[in-house]
Amino acid sequence: MKNALEKYRTDNKLTFEALGHLVDYPRGTVHKHCHAQIIPGDAAIRYHRKLGIPLDVLHPDPLKAA
Repeated sequence: MKNALEKYRTDNKLTFEALGHLVDYPRGTVHKHCHAQIIPGDAAIRYHRKLGIPLDVLHPDPLKAA
């Protein structure tokens, strides 16, 4: 399963730096999040609010998978 943030970045042809500018994160943080299996909750909320990516694909609820 591809990381939803990385999918957003590649679909919109954004560099890590450009995406970071959109969400007020440094390039390195965005890079780390784009390659993470699960994005931290506070970061997922920021990406959701600023980019409109659904929260449930950024940070799935582990209890729902059980």
